[in-house]
This record gives sequence, C-alpha cells and structure tokens, in this order.
Amino acid sequence: MKQVLWSLLFVTCGLFAAKINAEDQQLWVSANKTLFKQGRVSSSFYTELRTQNGVDDLSGFFAGPKLSYKLNEHVKVATAGKFIRLYNTSGDDQLQRLELEASFSSGKLASGWHFGLRNRVEYIEKDSETNGRYRIRVSADKDTPFVHIKRFHIRQEWILDEDYQLTEYRLVPFAFTLKDALMGAQVSYLLRRKSKTGEYSHVLGLAWQF
Repeated sequence: MKQVLWSLLFVTCGLFAAKINAEDQQLWVSANKTLFKQGRVSSSFYTELRTQNGVDDLSGFFAGPKLSYKLNEHVKVATAGKFIRLYNTSGDDQLQRLELEASFSSGKLASGWHFGLRNRVEYIEKDSETNGRYRIRVSADKDTPFVHIKRFHIRQEWILDEDYQLTEYRLVPFAFTLKDALMGAQVSYLLRRKSKTGEYSHVLGLAWQF
C-alpha cells in the first residue's frame, strides 16, 4: 500500500510535467495561519499564490482573514474576506470576495474514514459590480500508519453561478498531509474543468497550516 501511495504522488508530478489531456498545468501554493482560538471561536489568515503554464507565469494572488464559530462537534460556520489580484495578458484585475460558509464533519467511522460537506456562498466585487456564486464540496479523510504521511484526502467540488449553472468542477483524487518532520505540508493533485470552455487543467497543490 505504501508503494502505491508514493507511486500516485509520482504520477501526479508526471501529469504536471507531461501536459497529458490538459490545456494548462498550474501550481497553487497556500498558507493558513491561526491567529487565535478560544472556545468555539477561531480566526485565521490565508494567503495563496497561483501560477499557470507550469510555473512560468503568475495567474493569481489571494489573501484575507477568516472568522469561524463551531456550533457543535460536527457543524461549523464561518465568514471570510479575500483580496484577489488576477494576472492576465490584457492587464491585472483586482477583486474583493466575501465568503459565507457552513460545514459538516462526521465523526470517525468504523472504517477509519471521516466525511465532510461544505456549502459556501461567495459575493465577488469587480469594477463596482457584485456577482454571487455557490460552492459545494464533499471530502473524505483517513489517517495513515505510514512514517512520513499523516493523512490521506479525497475531495470533489462544484462551483455554480447565480443561476445555479455549473461553471467549474474540481476533483482531488488524492492528497497527502505529511508529518511535522516534513513541515506538515499537504501535497495534492487537482483536476480542474471549466464548464464554458471545457478546458481542463492539472494543478499541483502545496499547502501549509500553522
């Protein structure tokens, strides 16, 4: 099993480099820093940098705070604000985004898996015009007994516009959270499809939680 997991990671890197069945290869690097946690309330600050054409060109920068409240052991609500800069050949775009979300996380099942559901509403302001969209994500996570890998993850996400039309689909068939000795990074492979153009992208993700 260990060899299979490492093989999957190498396949991810190969897909990223080989441009198989995708119009673009991207790298998303993010960090999330917990600012405080007291009782049911917590706050964090998030930053993310994205590239396109492999790592040749910047495509976006995201940054902003998040405030969360845990209703009970399984349900959490949160609000976040993000400043976004998108880099295009025709010029840069600046956006502001307000996020309202509710998430559910199951307890540990007999199989060892945890399952989660997140619903998010986003209001995006660009050039004094505000538009909304919806995001629905399902996830599954399981701790592993491996020396260097702490947890295994699978995720799917659907992004819809204000008319509930699908605009983007994201699939993470596998991701790994590494042990603290390896800085606790999460390494993921994401397949991204835009509905309007049918364009696929391979995304290699690196994420840190502090």
